Amino acid sequence: MSKWPSFSITDFRGRALPEAGILAGYAALIDTYDLKLPLPHHMVALGERHRPSSNDSWTMLSPRQAPSRRSKVI
Repeated sequence: MSKWPSFSITDFRGRALPEAGILAGYAALIDTYDLKLPLPHHMVALGERHRPSSNDSWTMLSPRQAPSRRSKVI
């Protein structure tokens, strides 16, 4: 099991990201808990640029939209 946030990747389980990024949302949960299930049609990742490019399979968010490292999980 990996820890989030992890390192930047360009491919997740055979599905290429439009640019390097860190998994977020459901994709991050699938990776963190090594879930063996079909990938959803659309996933989310945090891009490295402030104007990341998305495609039909991925929504790339800007680094500004990353959760604060100081935020507490309840």
